[in-house]
Amino acid sequence: MADGALGRGGRILLYVSLLVNLLVVGLVVGTLLVVSPKGQDRRPAMSGETGLGPLMLALEREDRRALALSMRRTLRGERLSRGEMRELARDIQGVLAAEPFDAQALDGVLDTQFSEATFRLDLARDLFRETLVEMTPEERAAYAARLGEVLDRRPSDERRQGPGGVSGGDD
Repeated sequence: MADGALGRGGRILLYVSLLVNLLVVGLVVGTLLVVSPKGQDRRPAMSGETGLGPLMLALEREDRRALALSMRRTLRGERLSRGEMRELARDIQGVLAAEPFDAQALDGVLDTQFSEATFRLDLARDLFRETLVEMTPEERAAYAARLGEVLDRRPSDERRQGPGGVSGGDD
């Protein structure tokens, strides 16, 4: 069939149909690339995703708050503030923009930045471990059950939750 035989409306319909078919194929291929046959999300972890998300979501709200409070108390005054961490990032920016480039200066600011990040992760691990150790056997069993529920959720379920794993409905 020649293009002229379709007419303008027929050509538009053909193009729209082709576009819809391409979108469907793209969605299918994209899903196959992102989700494993077992339904597991294969995307790489994003910046800031330490794998602690499910562990924290499964904690009771009071335990999450207590952990955050302990972190703040420990970090207050002894460690770098948010402003100081931001200044370190500015220092990195300055080192990168400088000519000639000074790799040793970069090493210095990166060492400080990563040392602080490591301290914070170690502190979070220690406080989290302490929380788990202090639980009664019943509390640990309940936590393990909640953790199983969190791990069984689809990634799209987690995106619907607000900060700290709080969903819009009643828990």
